[in-house]
Amino acid sequence: MQCRLGQQGQRIRLLLGPDRQLRGRVRSRPAGLDGATPLVQRLAGRVEGPQEQRAHLRRQAPAKHHRAVAILVDMQRPARVLTRKGKKALCAMYQDTDFGKEVLDGVQAQAEKMKVKIVETVTHKPTDQDFSAQVTKLKAAGCDLVVLGTIVRDSIVPYATARKMGWTDVDFLGSAASYDLFVAAAQGGVTEGFYAMGLTAMPYRDTLGADAQKWFDRYKDRYKVDPNIGAIYGHVAADLTVTGLMKTGPELTTDNFVKGLESIRGYRDIFNGPEINFAPDKHQGASSSFLAVVKGGRWVRLTDPLTH
Repeated sequence: MQCRLGQQGQRIRLLLGPDRQLRGRVRSRPAGLDGATPLVQRLAGRVEGPQEQRAHLRRQAPAKHHRAVAILVDMQRPARVLTRKGKKALCAMYQDTDFGKEVLDGVQAQAEKMKVKIVETVTHKPTDQDFSAQVTKLKAAGCDLVVLGTIVRDSIVPYATARKMGWTDVDFLGSAASYDLFVAAAQGGVTEGFYAMGLTAMPYRDTLGADAQKWFDRYKDRYKVDPNIGAIYGHVAADLTVTGLMKTGPELTTDNFVKGLESIRGYRDIFNGPEINFAPDKHQGASSSFLAVVKGGRWVRLTDPLTH
């Protein structure tokens, strides 16, 4: 990273926190950028992953760039695929949060397009532990497809609760936020058959390409643990940021950096993610995702990239 930026007279230190938000410090050898920390505070988060995308951010922050498809659109495609397989009673279960409501917006938009009625909706708090009441209500409504506006634990527990009740003639579908190693590897195989949308390959070393395997080994050697999907999102966000900085030139300002990001075309990460293209009027880099299912404690890709 330092070598790539050194040609531009820049040095950068990128920090990716547990929330996968980009933090950093940029210094430039040319005069005039000694006090660059405030600038980085404005630049931080210009490239975001799927977990950070929200409709209100896209509206109020035109300088932000999203590398992946928005959650709202992300949920329209799989709902369309599964309903075409004979699913007729569409239901939704979502967190009573902005994230959960955005998932619901996506489901409602697709239901309207396909003229499919949403039979039942239930909500919960992110901190809830017991989902028996919500699952019982969905089962009583005769749902055969439940779309989830959930993340990790609140994806696992409702699904396991449904199966424990003997409710097996229903599919559960999560967004990219549910596409997580912990969901697939839940104890006792309780998430077998759970569906979610994926953006990149899951970090199973034996399924990765050569470059991604080298990255996997470096990560494990440094941190003494296997990388998770958040590590992939963080790596891609950081690499996109560096790519944008390389295109910025030696005069690092917010406007120049945004122009650098907007000039990125045909970017491909090492994890078989979608091609990313930005432009002055296009700050969402990719517009595809794929459907995956849990089989044998691992995520298995089922479809080619699905576009809106």
